[in-house]
Amino acid sequence: MNNLKIKVYDAHVFINSITIAIMCTSNLLLYLLMYLFNYNNGFYVIMGTVFGLFLISMVLYRSISKSNLISVSFLLLLVFLLYAVSSIFGRIGEVSVISFLGFCILPIICSLLEKDVKVILESILIISLLVLPVSNQLFEYQYVTLQQVDMSRAYAVFITISTAAIHFCWYRKGSNILIKIAYIANIYLLYKLLSVGNRGIIASVAFLIFVLMLRYIRQSNIAAAKRRTMTILFIIFGIFVVLLILNIDRIIIYLYN
Repeated sequence: MNNLKIKVYDAHVFINSITIAIMCTSNLLLYLLMYLFNYNNGFYVIMGTVFGLFLISMVLYRSISKSNLISVSFLLLLVFLLYAVSSIFGRIGEVSVISFLGFCILPIICSLLEKDVKVILESILIISLLVLPVSNQLFEYQYVTLQQVDMSRAYAVFITISTAAIHFCWYRKGSNILIKIAYIANIYLLYKLLSVGNRGIIASVAFLIFVLMLRYIRQSNIAAAKRRTMTILFIIFGIFVVLLILNIDRIIIYLYN
C-alpha cells in the first residue's frame, strides 16, 4: 500500500477495508481461483475469508456499533423467518440461502464497517494485477460469431478498471510503483474489454468517462456560468453517446443496407 502505516488503533479500519475490497472483487476472484488453480469451489473460500476477517475485526476491535449490530441481527432474523415460511409453503426460489447470505447479507454488514476508501481502491488495484496471467482465459469468447465475452466476466473486470480510473483521478499523488503498474495493467484490460465486450459494457465505460469528466468540470476553476454551460453540453453529448451505443446494431444494419 502507498505509505500505509498500520497502527493499533486503526488496524480494524485496514482489515475492514481489505474485507470490502474482497467483497467488491468476489466475482473476479472466483474466476482467478478457477483459472489459476483449477478450483471450482471458490465461493466458499471467498465468503469464508470475508466472514473470518469480519469476525477478527469484530472480536478484536469491536468495529461495528451496537445500533448497527442490532439492525444486522434483525435483518438476519427476518431472512431466516422468510426462508422458514417459504420452506413450509414450498416456495423457495432458485437462489440458495448461502448465496443470499454471501451476496446480500455480507455486503450489507461490510457497508456498516468503518473503512478507508483509499485502502479499498488500492487493494482492488493490487488484486487486478492477478488478472494478467489469466487474461486470455478471462476474455475467451462466449459468443464466437459475435466475438463477445461472457457478461459476468466482463463486468468483473470492469470493477477494477473503474477503480483504477477513480484512484487515478483522486489519489494518484504519491502512489507507489505497484499502483502505477496497476494503472498500466488496467489500461491493457480496458483495451481487451472494449475489444470483446458487448454494447452494455461499452455503455458502462462511456458512462464512467462521462461521470468522471462531469466531476472534473464541477471541481475545476472554471467560472460558474461557463461551468453550467459546459455541464449542460456535456450531459447532452453523454446522452447522445449512450443512445448511439445502445442502437449501434441498428445503425450498422441501416448503413449496410
